[in-house]
Amino acid sequence: MKKITFSTLLSILCIVSMSFSLPESNKGMSAQSEPFTEKVLISYNESIPLDYELSSYVDWVIIQSGTPIASGIGDALKNYVFMVPGDYVIQINDKSPHSAEEDDCSYKLLPSKIELTVSPVRMTYEMGSITFTRPIVGGDNMNGGQVQVNVLVETFDNQPVQHPFPYFRSAGVETTIEGMLTNPLLMLHPGINVLTYDLKGSAPKHTYIMFDFLDYNGKIQCYYHPSEIQ
Repeated sequence: MKKITFSTLLSILCIVSMSFSLPESNKGMSAQSEPFTEKVLISYNESIPLDYELSSYVDWVIIQSGTPIASGIGDALKNYVFMVPGDYVIQINDKSPHSAEEDDCSYKLLPSKIELTVSPVRMTYEMGSITFTRPIVGGDNMNGGQVQVNVLVETFDNQPVQHPFPYFRSAGVETTIEGMLTNPLLMLHPGINVLTYDLKGSAPKHTYIMFDFLDYNGKIQCYYHPSEIQ
């Protein structure tokens, strides 16, 4: 039997955790016969991270406040950068030739509409900066311990913001470690901010864990503890 590596195991855990943080409409495309809508959230100056191909048979129109602002064909949509925060609708017209007798798995049904929210804030955790006031020891309660991490904050209007998710959870076998911002009301300014979390909970020996941080937009960013808990 092929041995599962440490990095592979944690990558799988992170993907599973991220799937629980997404709205139902973002969890994939089931084979449907009726038109459906996909909901997507990104930050300003980003494009839509579509996980499917748009062929030359597909044309699309981007609408904001009822007014078309752009249109195109196929995968060009993946390169369109939304520079201004707000709510958008992307109408998708799929004219791909396919037979009704085709197997469900042979054709990827596309959404007829994408409801897009473009956030005015982008938050990036710099996982390489993480430090602990004391190491995590298997079976020991982390109450009283702290972890610090640098976070890059970018805002469209260059104004400070408050973190709407001032906590993180851990993932791994029987781990209960979690953290809460020492100052949950801390205002985060554009640029690098140092966040300090108070820890509690524990993790058993001989296990691997990761921390799931939520960014401003509620998306998970994963930190992998670099070694097995001893």
